[in-house]
Amino acid sequence: MSSQHNEKFFFESAPWTVTTIAAFSLFCFAAAFYKIGHDKFKGIMAIVIGIGLAWLAVRMVLRLKKPFLRLRPSGFSFSDFACEIPWDKVVEFRVITQDVYAVTSTINIIFVLAENYEPPTFTPDSRVKYKRENRTLHISVNGLRVPLTTVLLSHEIDAFRNRALKSAEQ
Repeated sequence: MSSQHNEKFFFESAPWTVTTIAAFSLFCFAAAFYKIGHDKFKGIMAIVIGIGLAWLAVRMVLRLKKPFLRLRPSGFSFSDFACEIPWDKVVEFRVITQDVYAVTSTINIIFVLAENYEPPTFTPDSRVKYKRENRTLHISVNGLRVPLTTVLLSHEIDAFRNRALKSAEQ
């Protein structure tokens, strides 16, 4: 999380996931060199799996370098979203933590959008879902780079939203 000119950026954190995927990738390459002399098919399959896991680790590292949520006084944007959603189009929001297998937790940010507002085109990011039937935008994140409780994240979003709504009233 960093701030710059009344903006806040939130970054996802998944060091154990990246480390585990990279370790399995290295294991596959090591197994490939062992198997390639005995069974070429198994060796080639291990190389293919190792390349796939390495590609996944690189994609994950690149994803972690981009902020998943950006708050501005005028609105918020997420992930690779092309434009921001204005605060006056947000009816309410919630920040929820879900424990996943008692090992890690996922943070869900749910924005309820105004009836008369149709959001612009969406990103193909799998962490972001828009449900038209109840006009909710769901952003799911595995963890935050700077440990931040749901209460503090909710407070940050609320502060930006309240500031924007107060300045709109004046």
